[in-house]
Amino acid sequence: MAMRAIGRWRTAFSLQQESVSRLSQRRNRVFSYPYCEDASLNKGVHTEEKLENPETLSDEKTANLVDDAARSQNIKDKQYEGSIRVGSPYVRFVIGRGGVTVKRIEKETNAHIIFPPSKDIRSNAKLIVKGDSQESIDRALAQIKRVLQRAERNPNLQYTHFISLPLASDDDLLEQLRNFRVSVLNEEQRAANYVSWFPETSAEENSDGNGLSRSEKGSKPKQSHVLDPDLEKYFSDDESSDDENENLGKPHRRITESLFIKPETLHITLFMLKLFTDESTKVAAELLQGVQSKVLEVLDGLVPKVHLKGVECFLGTPAEARVLAMKVMELDNNKRLQQACSIVKDAFSYAGLLSAQELKQQLTLHATLMNTAFSRRVSNRPFDARKILAKYHLQDWGEHTVNEIHLSQRFFFDPNGYYRCCGSFSLLPSDSQAVASQ
Repeated sequence: MAMRAIGRWRTAFSLQQESVSRLSQRRNRVFSYPYCEDASLNKGVHTEEKLENPETLSDEKTANLVDDAARSQNIKDKQYEGSIRVGSPYVRFVIGRGGVTVKRIEKETNAHIIFPPSKDIRSNAKLIVKGDSQESIDRALAQIKRVLQRAERNPNLQYTHFISLPLASDDDLLEQLRNFRVSVLNEEQRAANYVSWFPETSAEENSDGNGLSRSEKGSKPKQSHVLDPDLEKYFSDDESSDDENENLGKPHRRITESLFIKPETLHITLFMLKLFTDESTKVAAELLQGVQSKVLEVLDGLVPKVHLKGVECFLGTPAEARVLAMKVMELDNNKRLQQACSIVKDAFSYAGLLSAQELKQQLTLHATLMNTAFSRRVSNRPFDARKILAKYHLQDWGEHTVNEIHLSQRFFFDPNGYYRCCGSFSLLPSDSQAVASQ
């Protein structure tokens, strides 16, 4: 049996060798045929050999094939490209919830939108749009702009720019602001220390005698009695607002350093803007330059000066304040600075750059001192400003010259610490105007 198994093994091995030899001969025969450009003469030639036989190609033909392949690849890779700069708060609108907006734009326009990494997005983001035709690029950019225009009307979006009259050139005024901040913070710290030392007193003051706190009963704090009748309004409980009702029962926000304006950014605010693209910012800057002649004509050689006096609650109520500001009073009886600012606001209104909320608000010159919006990382709860108003309602901040008007960008600053300027012009008269006015 062993001899029989060995015999079968030898027979199988011989057949295997013969098959390998036969296949090798066939392979040599296939690739030994010369290649001919006439496909009919290539009978029996291997498929790879029919495509091209590298052994029989001339150098010239090889070079031509390489050039053709390169040109074909260039045509395939060639894409039209466009770009648009979008303000960082607007990027999410272009993307849409779950990417639905960007997917729709790409599907309808046959374009591809490339977003920069989130870590590289600061004031704005450059979106790259690629497509196989210029028409595709233009349609995609047009749809992105329509999305941005709709988003601009969203009341929940923060303002990005504002028109301002800088006041931070007076060192004495800046020192007053620093002292104001230190004084208010020290008073807040003393009040906090008092509560920490006498917690039972604080609890008694906030209860109705039956063990129930005012926040639990939904009642307002008991009226304070102030000796000075001029200050009584700051402690009156007759005032009521939606903000106050909304925050009823919630603890007051602590007054912290983040509520105060940086002295280097002190300014008079005219109105706020939402400009989320470079294009809209450029339009606003050109519009501001366009009204320069009218503004200077109204001023008629006047050097605009203001008297900053007192502190008032500009937004909210004294007990539930959101914005405290200096009172701005013109020294000119004709109120020419107010007229000049109205010209600027009207121009932006006609151009459609003002939000519905700004259109409703009357132009009131004010210099912000404290604002809950400054603390972007803290909930926008109001603070109790009654003690501040009682102490500083007659504060004299002095007289100051208004040198220029700015299109300022929020949250970004120049080397001097003031808001980044996107456009401006001087309000001071030229020498000829100054002589004529005298």
